[in-house]
Order: sequence, then C-alpha cells, then structure tokens
Amino acid sequence: MPHDDEPGKLILSVHMYTPYSFAMEHPGETEYTQEHKNTIESYFSRLNNNFVKYGYPVIVGEMGATNKDNLDDRVRWFTDFITIAKQYGIVCCLWDNGDWEIKYGNYSEHYGYYNRYTYDWYFPEIHKAIIEASK
Repeated sequence: MPHDDEPGKLILSVHMYTPYSFAMEHPGETEYTQEHKNTIESYFSRLNNNFVKYGYPVIVGEMGATNKDNLDDRVRWFTDFITIAKQYGIVCCLWDNGDWEIKYGNYSEHYGYYNRYTYDWYFPEIHKAIIEASK
C-alpha cells in the first residue's frame, strides 16, 4: 500500500471471480466443490492477513459467478462467498453486465442478475442467498 498521509483514507478494491475455473472460465467447471470453497477461504484469508488486519478496509468491487446453467451450484458459491467475506468485514459488490442468457453453449461473461426492464431478478434464488448470507 502507498504511504497513507492521512490515516484511514486508503481502501483496497479488488475484483474476485474466484475460483476462476468455476466463476468465470469458459467452459471451465460447472460443479461447485469443497476445493472451490477452500480457494475462496484462502483468498479472503490472504486479504485479511495482508490488509484488513493492518487497518486497510477491503472492498470486492466486482464479484459473481457466470451462468453455466448451474443455478444450485451458483447459489452455494454465492452463499459461501458472501459468508466468508462477511467474516473478515469485507464488503462485496455484485457485478451485473445484464447478460444472463446462455447463447450457443458459450458460458463466458453471463453476469446478468437483475432485469432492468421488468425490475425482477433473473435468479431470485441467488438474490435470496446473497441477502441471507449478508445478515
């Protein structure tokens, strides 16, 4: 971190599509496993040990798991991701690019969660998982 001339003004912002093989890679993996959860725990632990515990707040400015027609696995991913982040006091911002449909078997960059035209969630189960894990 750069020198903080006025303490309490620096914040670390990261993007986390972790683990990449599940959350972003095409075709990657569609099943969420204990190994994936371990990877998430490891990343948050490192953010805590290198920044949070030294007084630097951390925000995950982008996060999500691309739609691979694996809703149940993504619900588990979101539940674990938010629960683990909360344990370290790390705030997460859901990345929503509006693209939720799988087209032509391509899983890349389908991070649409909220329908801006109908004001509904494409995946209300994910929305509920995020809210519940945040409590």
